[in-house]
Formats: sequence, C-alpha cells, structure tokens
Amino acid sequence: MSFAERIVLNPIGYVKTSAEGKEVKDKSLISQIVLHDELVEGLSGISSFSHLFVLFYLNQITSEQRKR
Repeated sequence: MSFAERIVLNPIGYVKTSAEGKEVKDKSLISQIVLHDELVEGLSGISSFSHLFVLFYLNQITSEQRKR
C-alpha cells in the first residue's frame, strides 16, 4: 500500500462518558467531547453556527464489527 492509499487519523480529543458496554447506545445519556487544550482556541466563534459535525473512530470494536 502506498502512502497515497492510506488515511492517517490524528485524534484531537476524546469522548468522556459514564456509559459502559451496551449503555453507550442509550441516547438519553449525555457524553462530553473533550478537545486537547492546544486546540480549544479553534472553537472561537462556534456558537454562531447552527450545526457541528463530529467525526469519530470507534476504537473499542473488533475488526469484524468495523466492517458493518
């Protein structure tokens, strides 16, 4: 695989939650998105936007689950 065929992800934060296991599917539970301190300044002006897209990578699933 050449470099041009790879996608490299660099995390900018993480999700903080009290949910465990299948509880993470409960939409009534609230989680918190925590950004690395050095990136928080990039959120300046975000309150004037109506939508926010959050891209995430589920790091605790199997390769087989990831295929679905």
